[in-house]
Amino acid sequence: MSASETNSPQAPITDVSLSVQTSPHARAKRKIAALMDEIKILKQDKAIKQRKTTYYVSQGRAICRIVALYTPIEDLITENDRRCECGPSGNSTMAQDHLQHGYIELAKALPWLHEKIACLDPEESEDMFRKLKRGADSACGDDTATLKELVASWVNIECHLTTLIRSDNKHHHGFVSDACGRLLCPAEWSWEDPVVRAGICDCTIAFIVSENSWPSYMYENYKADAANLEHGLMKLKL
Repeated sequence: MSASETNSPQAPITDVSLSVQTSPHARAKRKIAALMDEIKILKQDKAIKQRKTTYYVSQGRAICRIVALYTPIEDLITENDRRCECGPSGNSTMAQDHLQHGYIELAKALPWLHEKIACLDPEESEDMFRKLKRGADSACGDDTATLKELVASWVNIECHLTTLIRSDNKHHHGFVSDACGRLLCPAEWSWEDPVVRAGICDCTIAFIVSENSWPSYMYENYKADAANLEHGLMKLKL
């Protein structure tokens, strides 16, 4: 590089931003105001989402009671969609008929659900189903928590116990307790039989108590006809 090039004056740097300098304090205030507006919008969105969550959860509390105890909502909707596509000529099994009856009850309990599903995308629908299920589960939990004290009080009164059963102590419930064991014993067996009692308490193969067993307390006077277990069922005092 020659000396003449080194000593030659450089071209002035022009401000291409065309900005007009203003007070830094004023700019900071405007940024803060913009951020506050964004925070306000975010809070409003959060409040709307919270209201939706609260609404869906509260609506879901009725599902297990008046629609279906165990069946997921998605299965009920899928079965109704299948029938809409197959038309009246489509064949169905008994299990599918049960699903459809469940969907009919669901539509009665939540009449807004059909239109809501139509305007939601799959992710939003899944989110709504999760919140409805949360409501159903919380209702079951509340019912169970409430029943603990009520059932313990009822057993103490019904069985005239001298040593009272406490709702906050699980160690003396179930088949450990003679009074509870008599009520929970499957209707086709006799709790008074020492062989039956020992078999149930020891969980032997011959005396397995499962979800398919109807407990004695479900029958009138806690007695059932072994030849016809449907007779007297659900005639309990409770």
